[in-house]
Amino acid sequence: MVVCHPIECDQGASCPICALSEPVGRARRSAPADRVAAGASTEPGSEPTKPAQPRRRARSARGPIVAPGSSEFEAIRTLLARHIGPIAKVLVQKAAIQARTPHDFCEQLAAHVTAPSDRATFMREARAKLAVKS
Repeated sequence: MVVCHPIECDQGASCPICALSEPVGRARRSAPADRVAAGASTEPGSEPTKPAQPRRRARSARGPIVAPGSSEFEAIRTLLARHIGPIAKVLVQKAAIQARTPHDFCEQLAAHVTAPSDRATFMREARAKLAVKS
């Protein structure tokens, strides 16, 4: 008779609770280094696998498109601030880090300008400040 759950059980391995309890009990009794890695196969004879590593965003070795405090940064911030206000500084800082190219930088910022005509004006002026060819 096995006591694997609140009641005594005569079924042994045919009991679904006993069948689940045995591998868990074995794992608890083993040394921490011998325990199977999370997500690994529990089949006898199988090799334990490493748990999946969380994905991390790759950090690029390059710096921002425009350095904070530079004359280009201030010029773009001033242009954008005309359309959206003081939040422009934060948006320019974020876009400078996230953008891969000067064109992408201008596109990201232009997305915050709601009026299509103002957006086109902003793009034209920002490209001129950064000397970006369209």
